[in-house]
Amino acid sequence: MSNGNKIAQDKLKLLYILNFINVPLTNIEITNFILDNNILDYFTLQGLLSDLCDSKFVVLNSKKGNEYYAISEAGIAALDMFGEILPEYFKNEVKQNLSYLKKEIKKHRELLGHYYKRKDD
Repeated sequence: MSNGNKIAQDKLKLLYILNFINVPLTNIEITNFILDNNILDYFTLQGLLSDLCDSKFVVLNSKKGNEYYAISEAGIAALDMFGEILPEYFKNEVKQNLSYLKKEIKKHRELLGHYYKRKDD
């Protein structure tokens, strides 16, 4: 596989992950998942995220002091057109590992509280 094809496939992998999880992710969350599953190295990942943002396939939004990456409409369209390039083993790996990650992310972002009635008034 030529270097250009590898870069394109790696970008599609990132788009697939963002589309599958369907929850905006921080850079740390994306990085941890990618590195824990040996999908890309750190520097390649950061470069690809930057490229995807520059080309408007991924949007970076700020909320409550954190920045979150999410796939854009253009990214979804690109994934629809070229997603068949991704290997089936990769898709299966994402489905297995990302289901767990999605639950963990939601759990960490939820604010849980307990309250008790102290008096009738």
